[in-house]
Amino acid sequence: MASRHPKEQRRSSLRRFGIIVIALTLAGCESLLPRTAPPPTETAPPPQQEEVVIREGIPEDGRHRVALLVPTSGNNAGVGQSIANAANMAILDTGGEEVRI
Repeated sequence: MASRHPKEQRRSSLRRFGIIVIALTLAGCESLLPRTAPPPTETAPPPQQEEVVIREGIPEDGRHRVALLVPTSGNNAGVGQSIANAANMAILDTGGEEVRI
């Protein structure tokens, strides 16, 4: 068996490499094609949507809202939970039904 000339081996290697690159490029292009959904089988009426009323400002429900900002993570999470529990207990003990935390 006769050995190939180095230029012929290089061309053969480049040809194989080129074929692989082209095959991979074409395989990648397949996923870029737009996919269409199948046509609907029946034409059902669109579902009824309830009308949502959005009002600006704080809701007028007769309660006073209070924001309590406490740490809930990190080194002081335990302290924050204790403060939140104390605030809830204070509201329950005083019977403050008009206050919402």
